[in-house]
Amino acid sequence: MKDALQQRALLYDRAGEQHYDLISALHKSLRDSDPDASLYWLARMLEAGEDPLFIARRLVRAAFGRYRHGRPQALVVAMAAQQAVHFIGVPEGNLALAEAASIWQQLRRVIRSIQLISGIQNEVKHGKNEPVPLHLRNAVTKINEGQRLRQRL
Repeated sequence: MKDALQQRALLYDRAGEQHYDLISALHKSLRDSDPDASLYWLARMLEAGEDPLFIARRLVRAAFGRYRHGRPQALVVAMAAQQAVHFIGVPEGNLALAEAASIWQQLRRVIRSIQLISGIQNEVKHGKNEPVPLHLRNAVTKINEGQRLRQRL
């Protein structure tokens, strides 16, 4: 009784608003590619005693939305997490859920890379083409040795 009173009670009702608020927060964090927030909401739900298979189902559902947007592995990882939770249970299955919730961090980088390369290609197409700086050029050869010497002087 003494140990139970010393532990902080988590706000969570598996059949009420907290249940839906937390799963919504997890889903929106996944959608926004925020891995830190995703892991936070995942941990809150697991610590409160949420069914890990319910969480796995939501991760699979979220992966479908991301499937077309540069991260087809998200569905594979989410399904593997569901299988791991089903096969080995908790607490080990929680690691698989965490991995599935974290995969969207890479998606953020993929989307950003797509935006960057599109902008850069447009700039190159309509802008000027600068010569490659000396320190980035190929190793010194007889062909460009004289040119490098002239640029240093």
